[in-house]
Amino acid sequence: MNEQAESEDRPLVRWARHAVFALFLFATPFVEWTMIQNLRTSLRSNSWPTVEGKVLKSEVAEDTRRGQPVYSADVEYDYAVRGTAYHGAIVRVGNMTTKSRKDAEEIVARFPAGKPVTVHYDQADPSACCLIPGTHWTHYLVVVTPVLFWIMSVGYFHQMWLNRKGRGDHAPARH
Repeated sequence: MNEQAESEDRPLVRWARHAVFALFLFATPFVEWTMIQNLRTSLRSNSWPTVEGKVLKSEVAEDTRRGQPVYSADVEYDYAVRGTAYHGAIVRVGNMTTKSRKDAEEIVARFPAGKPVTVHYDQADPSACCLIPGTHWTHYLVVVTPVLFWIMSVGYFHQMWLNRKGRGDHAPARH
């Protein structure tokens, strides 16, 4: 018996594989809902009113994910809506990190500390704000990706069901 077939016969390996796909199957709708809400907010931000604010801090932040450096623009600003002061730190709805330091540097250069800035805010909740309204291609990517995982999980369990049905492993019918 080859090594792959041997590992497939181990109940623990089979159980772990089922658990991973079950997690994808049941968790994906919740992740997808969150990503769709993020996309909807980014689309709505195009029509948000604006006020002038002031950039307080603007620098490139570096972090490590899976042993690789990732970068983001760490921009903070103050603004006021109808006499109430607010503090913001969202450049784009769904702030994304990038593997490119240059991308983060371009945003920092666009919003230098001490300079006035146009702040887009949600009229229903003025604390919800951003500097760059609208969507980015990554908003669509994070909506599509969970769907692919969900389809893969459904396919996995469908194939498992077909295999069991073909072997006659299903429960006997009750009379």
